[in-house]
Amino acid sequence: MQRNLLHFLSFVLILTGSLTFVWWLQGDPSHSEQSLTVGEAVEKIHKGEFREARFKSDSVDFTHASGTKFVTEIASDATRELLITKIIDFNKSADLNTNSIKLTEEPVSAPLGWILLRSLPFLLLFIGIGLAFGLFLSRFVRK
Repeated sequence: MQRNLLHFLSFVLILTGSLTFVWWLQGDPSHSEQSLTVGEAVEKIHKGEFREARFKSDSVDFTHASGTKFVTEIASDATRELLITKIIDFNKSADLNTNSIKLTEEPVSAPLGWILLRSLPFLLLFIGIGLAFGLFLSRFVRK
């Protein structure tokens, strides 16, 4: 009876640990950032409320003058070009010492690396489930 209970608890522990680890990996690390639409971002750029814009492959991270972080999802190259153009136009018209927006672009990463990073949690989950299932089935195998 104790051996069956130990196997069951081990099964539950490995499965719970695997699910928790996958949930942690898939979680949003930037929970303090607020989301902005493209229209809201253009409006704030026009008003000069941002101090920095960091362009990534699928989003733009804006830093407000107060230090608050904002994220705008960009789905196309046209949206990216629109935001870059608005920032460049604002910087041309703004006083460079006080109101300019720092524009940086991160290099585009290889798609294979992105695919591997996105599939890693599922691979780890399957390994955890396989270990738990193997441990569960091992109680039926007698030596």
